Amino acid sequence: MSHSACEVEDYRRLVEDTLPIVREVSRTALALQQRTINVKFKADGSPVTQADHAIEEFLFDELGRLTPDDGFKGEENRTRASSSGREWIVDPIDGTVQFIRGQEFWSILMGLEDQKVGKVGIISFPARNELIYASTGNGCWEETSGSVKKLEVSDTHELSRAYILHNGIEFARRVKRAKRLSVLLSSVGAERGYADAFGHMEVARGHSDCMIDFMTEHHDIAAVRVAIEEAGGHWSTLSGGQELGQEDAGSITTNGILHEIIREMLEREDPDTLE
Repeated sequence: MSHSACEVEDYRRLVEDTLPIVREVSRTALALQQRTINVKFKADGSPVTQADHAIEEFLFDELGRLTPDDGFKGEENRTRASSSGREWIVDPIDGTVQFIRGQEFWSILMGLEDQKVGKVGIISFPARNELIYASTGNGCWEETSGSVKKLEVSDTHELSRAYILHNGIEFARRVKRAKRLSVLLSSVGAERGYADAFGHMEVARGHSDCMIDFMTEHHDIAAVRVAIEEAGGHWSTLSGGQELGQEDAGSITTNGILHEIIREMLEREDPDTLE
């Protein structure tokens, strides 16, 4: 897809202006993880902490000052209407279970969409001191300890050599894909269970060839899909669409080369028996 030079430069500058906010909220989030965490549970059984709300509130305020005409939609229900056609989609803590358990694989996700088309993706891993950012036409970049490098997906062509990540057999079972996942994993070079944005960013880094997320929501993928695509990869729902809907069981990110092969193996629900 081609983009105008003006658009590319505008989004490069927006990312540059946003990164100080991301660095500050990342430091705050890491400090919050190291304190006593009070956990509550939502109606769907997923955990939420005071840190989720504090991070979302901070980003709501700071992004409102930086881009006052842009909308805001946070996972924890903080919203602002858009007058620009652009909207920030924010997940304050992606991987709350890991956050609560003291692990390092949780992240802060910030995606910016214009007329529902992804333009900016920012993914921060505060406990790992890693910050990934991407924008339309500008590529995907990772900042660690002051050094910056461009990320590119792998060039793996053969399924038999592929390294596949997925977010767990229980999620596959819930959406009736456990049998099909088993068939897929028996055909690849290696597989591991990973959760959330970390697994997807392993695809952007070229460390793995595919990440399968069997239960995806908008805030989970808005930032991720921009990063993946700017790294040269591809994202879609399991049905092949570019928008999440109630009928979609989940989504996958890949190096692009293996996308349709893997997606087609997981597109349909498990039959009663699978030969």
